[in-house]
Amino acid sequence: MHQHRSAKRAQVAWQVVAWLALVSASLAAQAADSVHFSKGSDRNTARLLDLAATTEAVTTDQPAEPVVTLQLGAAYERASSQDNVLSTPYLFSYAPNRWYFEVSGDGYQRARSPAMVSRGLADVAFIVNYLEPLDGKIFSLQPEVELDLPTHGEVGSKAASEVARLSLLGKFNNVHVQVGGGVGSEGTPAPAADHTLRSLFAEVQYNWDALTLASLKVKQIHQTGASSKTAARAELDVWLSRLGMADKHWVGVAILGNDRSAGRNTPSIEFDLAYEFK
Repeated sequence: MHQHRSAKRAQVAWQVVAWLALVSASLAAQAADSVHFSKGSDRNTARLLDLAATTEAVTTDQPAEPVVTLQLGAAYERASSQDNVLSTPYLFSYAPNRWYFEVSGDGYQRARSPAMVSRGLADVAFIVNYLEPLDGKIFSLQPEVELDLPTHGEVGSKAASEVARLSLLGKFNNVHVQVGGGVGSEGTPAPAADHTLRSLFAEVQYNWDALTLASLKVKQIHQTGASSKTAARAELDVWLSRLGMADKHWVGVAILGNDRSAGRNTPSIEFDLAYEFK
């Protein structure tokens, strides 16, 4: 038994070293990262971490019923007294056991400034990640790949962008912690900037109860030929209602957020309806 545990710990240690080596090599290669953070992916990860703390379901290869989510919403973001953005975010996700697949975006957007009004469809994101529990029920690794397809037009990008991320996650009672890095390529960089960039990010999430959680995210983006950027986001998610229909239900989610970048605060509010079923 002791030899089996030692061999398991050694295997886990080698996995950690391999993943950290991958991140270090990727960051040194100066690749890129999208600025997209998926709320659906965050919630699914939190769900798996909660399960891992109470059961062996996600720490083994035992099959589990997939969780499917369809989410539609409306959001308002105010960059200044005269600059604001209205959008209709959407999300479709499929989460079998430790895997997670997502198609999401900000939907139809209208961005208004004193100089002009832009409207159209925002880019579409495809996200895949996997949660790999480490020895014990506290830490996990999560590799993730994202592809953003351009919609062109007035608000969409002109070219696709890709990003690969790797995160180390930990669960400490009601607190979830995530740190990681990302590499990839940007489809439409700023003039004189390289197509590639790299990022480091960290998030702390506190779950008051099953219906309320708060989070703080910090991200630093480095791009050759451009100044480094640091952005922070504080967010409060409140699950307003849960209408049970056997194993299916609608859930209302109100999200209050504030982004800070380049010394500017950008408050936002979002309301989503999520239909979850197994």
